[in-house]
Amino acid sequence: MRKGILLILLSAALSAQIAFVQWDDKGIYREIQEAFESNFSFEMDNFNVYGDKSKISGVMERLKTREYKIVVVTGDELLKAAVVYLTDTPVVFLGCSETKPAEGKKNITGITLDPTPEEVVKTVQQILPNVKKVGLIFKTPVKYVKVYSSILEKKGIKVEKVMAQNPGGVNTALRFMTDVDLFWMVPDELNRENATFKFLLIGSRKKMIPIMGLDENYVKAGALFAITPDLNFIGRKGAEYVKNIVNGIPPESLPVLHPMPSYVINLKVAKKLNLNISPLVIKKARSVIK
Repeated sequence: MRKGILLILLSAALSAQIAFVQWDDKGIYREIQEAFESNFSFEMDNFNVYGDKSKISGVMERLKTREYKIVVVTGDELLKAAVVYLTDTPVVFLGCSETKPAEGKKNITGITLDPTPEEVVKTVQQILPNVKKVGLIFKTPVKYVKVYSSILEKKGIKVEKVMAQNPGGVNTALRFMTDVDLFWMVPDELNRENATFKFLLIGSRKKMIPIMGLDENYVKAGALFAITPDLNFIGRKGAEYVKNIVNGIPPESLPVLHPMPSYVINLKVAKKLNLNISPLVIKKARSVIK
């Protein structure tokens, strides 16, 4: 009975002392919040800027006025604002890609949006264990290309890198790619153009080469698979971090974590490309298109 009373008192004491600030209530942000809330029982105040940067300063001022004990934020823009406005308040970020502004801040920790490149490459090898050479087409040689090329080559996988300025250049580049086992879409502006993906699809069908898409939408449209972050992991670990801080563990003692990779796979595409996907890979997929 005493334990139950203590839990009620603790919950009441924490009521309105924790704020959850959401960048948007759609897509990945909604899934992260749902995973967080399913693993967190204390009452919170919820704020949402609905993807509008102009609302951020007002929300941050309200947070400072209320003097919350812990603030949870999602999205890069809210994390950047938290670094400026919440210099002493413990902050837990969820699902952020640009975490550099928070580096060295003792009051901030969290879970990034992106799995580590090593885990991504490991997952690619699990899905396509016979891959020997991948093709990367991109507009500018960004850090992403350098990092992944290095990891792939250390794994004994050759990388053919081709620069193109527009979708037409992609179409030309595809004609000269030889002995490639996988078209790996680099997440840049060139590969996000619809025309680029159309040319990749044509090349995939002609050469019987699978595509690693940028997200689930590309898989539905004809890519073989896409590797995405485990959003449930982000929400669940975020809830654990907040509980730890409530229990007196300082944010600086909680390392920034990367989510594990999850993936979506299209078995209809696999069949068209005469690829045998192992039952274990299918079983572990977050979503399977049949």
